[in-house]
Amino acid sequence: MEKINLNENWCICCTDDAKCFYSDVPATVANTLYENGEIEDPYYGENEWKTYDVLKKDYEFTNTFSVSNKVISSDKVLLRFEGLDTAADIYLNDQHLAFVNDMNRTYEFDVKDILKEGENSIRILFHSNIEYALEQHRKEPYYTTSDTVDGFSLVRKAHCTYGWDWGPKLPDMGIWRPVSIVAYNLAKFEDVYVRQHHHEGNVEVQFDVAFERLANGKETELEISIVSPEGNCIEQKYCGIKTKDSYTIQKTDRIVRESELQLYPCVGRRIFLRRLFL
Repeated sequence: MEKINLNENWCICCTDDAKCFYSDVPATVANTLYENGEIEDPYYGENEWKTYDVLKKDYEFTNTFSVSNKVISSDKVLLRFEGLDTAADIYLNDQHLAFVNDMNRTYEFDVKDILKEGENSIRILFHSNIEYALEQHRKEPYYTTSDTVDGFSLVRKAHCTYGWDWGPKLPDMGIWRPVSIVAYNLAKFEDVYVRQHHHEGNVEVQFDVAFERLANGKETELEISIVSPEGNCIEQKYCGIKTKDSYTIQKTDRIVRESELQLYPCVGRRIFLRRLFL
């Protein structure tokens, strides 16, 4: 796997103003404007309402990045957004990828055929979370309160940002978690679930692993290692992988003792932290 982080040097500007403010992400509109002296502290006095008007507009986050031929030649190349807040249209090299509207999830897009060797451009058009909530309310009206923005409960976004009896109405927008290009060869992990089966004096560790096979016909091997805090390999297993399978580390020549694997969450007892490598 090869990863290109796209977290630096984003240009943030209002759609009706060409003035650009640069920031690394995570970044939000209100915080960026405040840091650049464009707005006053939203949490002081009645500045909330000035900021509210600012957040009724749409904003663009743009960036450029370089990609090598090695990355483009990978079996699969994804553009990954781990957190976008919230309603936004995403463009890569001027091609529309999707409209997204959920702050709480990760979005991944297969961009192997869109990327080009050398410089690429990315643009995220964030729609006002205020206007988006009001639009949802017009489509599906329900009981409202003056403490919040109408329609807020129909938006997949932290509801407290829309106002509460204890908080201001400041539903900000922006990139709140990392952005990256991720390239894979042969196979990609889809899911890993680890279970412990405790018996008298020993522990059996089961790994339920799901893959996406990216190169049919090519042999791929899975290595599972459990490493102690001291850096010692407690157990290791190699196996060929299928599209979806379950693997259990069986004890043959030695027993994995409970003292080596078990996690004790109780206060006052030692916690054994293990590292798992796949």
